[in-house]
Amino acid sequence: MWLRRWTPRPGATLRLLCLPHAGGSAAAFRSWADLLPLTVELVAVEPPGRGDRFGEPFAAGVDDVLDGVLTGLAALPRKPLAVFGHSLGALLALRVCRELRRRSSMSGQGPAALLVSSCPAPAAAAERMAGQRGCDDDGLLAQVRGLGGPAVDAGPDVLAAVRADLALFADGVGEAPPLNSPLRVYAGDGDDSVSPATLAAWRRESPGDFRLTMLPGGHFFFSDREPLFLARLAADIGQLSTVETTNGIPR
Repeated sequence: MWLRRWTPRPGATLRLLCLPHAGGSAAAFRSWADLLPLTVELVAVEPPGRGDRFGEPFAAGVDDVLDGVLTGLAALPRKPLAVFGHSLGALLALRVCRELRRRSSMSGQGPAALLVSSCPAPAAAAERMAGQRGCDDDGLLAQVRGLGGPAVDAGPDVLAAVRADLALFADGVGEAPPLNSPLRVYAGDGDDSVSPATLAAWRRESPGDFRLTMLPGGHFFFSDREPLFLARLAADIGQLSTVETTNGIPR
């Protein structure tokens, strides 16, 4: 089972799918489920090899992740869908949105929104990940711990999951036409892993409705300000005017 749906909300008007950072698990979003407005139902992705799927083989490739996530979504009651990804999870979120668009019966339409945080745009992210894959264990562990947040406790098990996640994008994310969905980018103003230029370059993925928001903090800028960030996230979602009742759900 790829998805964790801790607080089902049948009356919610939108579902928020969350993808964790490299080496992370669905637990990163556990507290969000009860902090978001009642109009939003949270579903988080639990990749194999971590969290309550520890011991399972890691995903062999991005297609495995897409199939698992999309199959899980298709089994849930139909709702408009926004997709959020943090750090490397942002690249997975982009691929999920592209696949949602491809599978959708609504020609050219994607999900209600793509929401990403603490991740350079795909081209810059590919360069960064190439360098990380070339690091020895001590070097990579130092980089992971340098990001702060839950990553400071990273050990060998987390490092193995990080390497597995980096391997998913050995060939980058590929090219695709821009999405027809709103795109919101968030980052901490003290995060050295991103820059204003590499964040602004996300605009290429959805030039029609793009917004970049810088917030106080580092790579895990929301860890100490969770309610405030979720209020901002919920406000951004609530302002979306393109949500339709069948948008973004593969059938």
